[in-house]
Amino acid sequence: MMATATVSEPPSPPPVGPTDLPVTPVSSGDSLPIDWSAVPTAAAPITPKSEATTCECDLTAGECDPNCCCDGDCDATDRLAFTGCLPSAPPANPKHCTSDAQIAKINLGSSADVEQEGGLLCVSVDNNEAASYFPATAPVTSESVFDRVVSALRFYPFDRLLPASIDAAEAADAQAEAAAAAALDTTTVRFYKVDDPVAVVFVDTLSLGSMSLPSSLVSGECTDFTPGLFMENRASECARALPADLAARCDLEPSLNALTYVEGQYFLKYPGVDPFTSAGSGNGTTGPIDMGAVVVPTLTDLQCLDPADGQVKQCTVDVPSSPVYNAATHACDNVVQSVKYQLNYGERAGGNGNGQTGVGLLNVTLSVVITSVSAEPANGLFGQAFEAVFFEGTNSASNTFGRSGNPGYVVGKPLLAGNKAVNPDDDQQSAIFLNIDSSSWLTLVGSSPSGECRQSTERVAVTYGEDTLSGCVMDLSFRDLDSDESCADLQAEVIKVLTGNANLNARYIGIYGNSDYEDFFQWVEILNADLPAAAAVPAEATPGSCANLVTGITVEVLTANIGSIANPQSKVIGARFVYNVETWQFTCGGPYCHNDELTQAFEIYSAVSFVDASESPQNYVPRAPDVIPRLPSDFFYPWVG
Repeated sequence: MMATATVSEPPSPPPVGPTDLPVTPVSSGDSLPIDWSAVPTAAAPITPKSEATTCECDLTAGECDPNCCCDGDCDATDRLAFTGCLPSAPPANPKHCTSDAQIAKINLGSSADVEQEGGLLCVSVDNNEAASYFPATAPVTSESVFDRVVSALRFYPFDRLLPASIDAAEAADAQAEAAAAAALDTTTVRFYKVDDPVAVVFVDTLSLGSMSLPSSLVSGECTDFTPGLFMENRASECARALPADLAARCDLEPSLNALTYVEGQYFLKYPGVDPFTSAGSGNGTTGPIDMGAVVVPTLTDLQCLDPADGQVKQCTVDVPSSPVYNAATHACDNVVQSVKYQLNYGERAGGNGNGQTGVGLLNVTLSVVITSVSAEPANGLFGQAFEAVFFEGTNSASNTFGRSGNPGYVVGKPLLAGNKAVNPDDDQQSAIFLNIDSSSWLTLVGSSPSGECRQSTERVAVTYGEDTLSGCVMDLSFRDLDSDESCADLQAEVIKVLTGNANLNARYIGIYGNSDYEDFFQWVEILNADLPAAAAVPAEATPGSCANLVTGITVEVLTANIGSIANPQSKVIGARFVYNVETWQFTCGGPYCHNDELTQAFEIYSAVSFVDASESPQNYVPRAPDVIPRLPSDFFYPWVG
């Protein structure tokens, strides 16, 4: 029987102090269940060969990864949709070949099995592990060790952080995918394959198309021409441009209406079935649409986001209404803030009427968050989020977990982060509370489309190998910086912005991209996690200023290559927080300086920097063998008979 850790609901946390980050309790319902009988009490020995990979395309625990033929979670149904096999791992011992003419022939009389490839003599297996694998690296557990590792590096870019670059090719890729979706021939494809656009029929116009999963252009604005691709889990965020006359067009914009996503489209079970004929299973029709050929999406969760405090709560209604303009608040209500699709697929037979079997859609469910948008938002933009996840059969997100590598991290994947859990029956056993939702791991400060902190509920995920600098601005008046109380309140608000209430509270980072949350020794503690001890106070003899303000946090991560040099894997060996402490002073001139309506912008930032601390493989050359000369049999005669 599996024992799971239970976490009692703690009392309300005390106010944020000068030395502690606010900690949000993690309930067992939010985290992966811990089987304490499987939790080790000692770390497994690390060797160069033990950290080599065997199936690096297996990135989802408990669920099949598309085209990953070495994934043990893939069954025969999944493989029906495969279009090929992703590479699992190159050989750990690549062959070293040279011309046999260059090999000196010694030890005559000995025999050896020699395999020649194209006239070359090849070393098939190299027993010198020191030259074939990266050295094993132990986790960094103290700042002194962290500094020692850093001091030995040739290149240390910590002070050279730049904003993350934007790949202009993303927009071109999105347009190319949209063109491919538009050119989809729905008369030739009968079953879904990996990366096929998910086919839909639009209810209002009775036209065929592909599922839209809006994504961000280089400018950050939403484009609706990015198709959802079969078995490809994808999440995106973008800024939606609001109409200039929001009061008149609030209820006319399809992109703002939740019913566009809930009722506006049906999903084709097979991407080649004509939904306007009896090509489906013949379960009846609604008007000209054959309901046996389509899957009608079901709304399973409707939540409401309060724009004032950023809190998301269950709505009081089960079905969303069309957006409506609220003259009293000058806002457009019932506007879509996020949409999450869950598409379940499975093996189907006879979808094309010829008795063949293949993969088709079983059901589609949606989770929607709606909110209210002001008639005059900054720059006429507001943020939207979209996500699509695929599961086989009746599986769901509750029993699958997306890895960030196997075993080494994949660049661009979220950095695994969680908190320590102790077995209530044995304090010698520790594991990690790891939330299923990767958006609750380490994140950086986000900003509203206008760049303001106070209007933003968005966070920027910390992804492996990508140095990122993200920030926002707070507009403050003279009085916001002019007393003990105002400085203390300001520091608490800044900390809330920096930590996101919960998303920077993780104290442990996964060493590997597939770190086991039940193996505490596969995680490394973040050093220097507590805030500086000095509290924010008004600067002496300087009105309108606050000193000792923590205004920035940098997450500094040490990484190293492991495993075979033919296929290096990346792991984390240490991490720490570095804080930026400064004085904010309100600067203005003239008789209106103390006017509360006059504000000044102050910047808050958080950043992450990845530093490569890999050690080079050791090129060990063994001692030359002793050469015994071949002499005539009677060379020592008559001394030896």
